[in-house]
Amino acid sequence: MPGNISGINGRFIKPVLKRKEKKKKKRGLKMKKLEVTRALEFLNNKTVDKFNRLFWVSGANITGLRESIQVPGTPSNVTGAGFDIVEALRIIKLLEGPEIEFTKDSVTDGTENLPLFPQQEGSIPEFPGDYEYCYDGEKILDAVKKTKFAVGSEPRFNLNNFYIENNMFITTDGHRLAWSDVSASDNNPCTSLMPRSVAVAVEKFKPEMVFISVRENKNYFCLVTEAAAGETITVEIMGENGDYPDYKRVMPDYGPDNWFAVDRKDLQAKLAPIAKILQPEQTRGTCVVNGSLKITANLIGKTIEFPITDKAGEYAGPTNEGVFLLNLKYLLQAVEQTKKETLYISMPFKEDGEASGKPMVLRFDDPSAQWSELNEGSLIMPLRR
Repeated sequence: MPGNISGINGRFIKPVLKRKEKKKKKRGLKMKKLEVTRALEFLNNKTVDKFNRLFWVSGANITGLRESIQVPGTPSNVTGAGFDIVEALRIIKLLEGPEIEFTKDSVTDGTENLPLFPQQEGSIPEFPGDYEYCYDGEKILDAVKKTKFAVGSEPRFNLNNFYIENNMFITTDGHRLAWSDVSASDNNPCTSLMPRSVAVAVEKFKPEMVFISVRENKNYFCLVTEAAAGETITVEIMGENGDYPDYKRVMPDYGPDNWFAVDRKDLQAKLAPIAKILQPEQTRGTCVVNGSLKITANLIGKTIEFPITDKAGEYAGPTNEGVFLLNLKYLLQAVEQTKKETLYISMPFKEDGEASGKPMVLRFDDPSAQWSELNEGSLIMPLRR
């Protein structure tokens, strides 16, 4: 468990846990009903085995098949039984007290004791006692928000995972790709697949620190945040190890001399009415014509045209006329990930105006840098004619 974390991890966690242990002896609280319900609802939604939604209670931890949540308070130790999550939620909601306690075959709020029979005998799933990598929770949360729109929706080639490589946060579903830098001055570069359930927990619990342990076949994630009164909430989630596709082969080599600046609010306002109701096959295309961006959709034959907002002082985009077909929904989703006023778009064409087949790149900071030098950005693959 996180209490054994050494090195940089220990400097953060140990003081918090010491305060908590002191409070446990002083206050002797039972588990808070609200926290237990919240933990079980999370496990119920994210347990991998949908036909065996069991949890165990040990100390201040509620452990699912692949997730372990540490909640404030001190319950009874129940270590050899797995309880059904759905049944426990139903029973716990019948209790009126604000604090509850688990026993071997029941749960109580101090006034009423309701039966809760174990569904499975066995040991609690184990997590590592130490974590090699440490990340700032705010950076991970920011990266999740900026890249989750591009994560895959089906389990092929591990595209339904987030990917951390040398402190770069990557997501792609094969049609678009997003990245965000999560570097810090005191963390080591890590390479790991991060499952969706970790991203959900990051958004829900907003951890102060995220720890990662990379083993031969499994990746382990520990989310730690300090709750009220110095108590600690810890979420531990296990993920599969595996290979991520070679995303770098689709990253373009253009950038410093190929971009144009667009007012983000203007682009978003004009895309939203049509992009949210269009199907991919209804996308007519995006055209660059002599320094102007023209978007055409064939849903109702409506054409949106607006000039380039050149806030950087020098237009460096394509000068020839060309047509670039893309899914406008993907473009809108990428635009919605940032609050920057200006977006820099790179889009290549051949001399005859035909699309080059390379992706459109959206960058949110330095328009003159190569993509590998950018802290964040996204790209959209063109559609076939």
